[in-house]
Amino acid sequence: MKEKNHYSLKLYVTGLSPAVRDYIKELEEVLTRKFGEYYDLEVIDVLVRPELAEGERIFATPTIIRKLPEPVKKVILDLRSKERVLIGLDLIEIKDKISQLMEEMSVEPKG
Repeated sequence: MKEKNHYSLKLYVTGLSPAVRDYIKELEEVLTRKFGEYYDLEVIDVLVRPELAEGERIFATPTIIRKLPEPVKKVILDLRSKERVLIGLDLIEIKDKISQLMEEMSVEPKG
């Protein structure tokens, strides 16, 4: 039986505005649906912990880093598109997203 990967993610934000809080909640919901208990997400406010951002060489926020599984990947986020983030971090395959979109666009045959 293949062992599931554990995903370790760090999200760097500048402040915890309502929009950022909503984004975090939605991102956690997507990650839970996709990975269940096999992920952890650490949210780091660079206004509170600037040394952590400096250590990771974070120059823009919001930025998310996939630490595990390796290789490490960084993506500067667009808070409007969680799917782009997941694809950019190799958390979902682009072919899976295309298949999902094709399914959503398909029309039942008339009969």
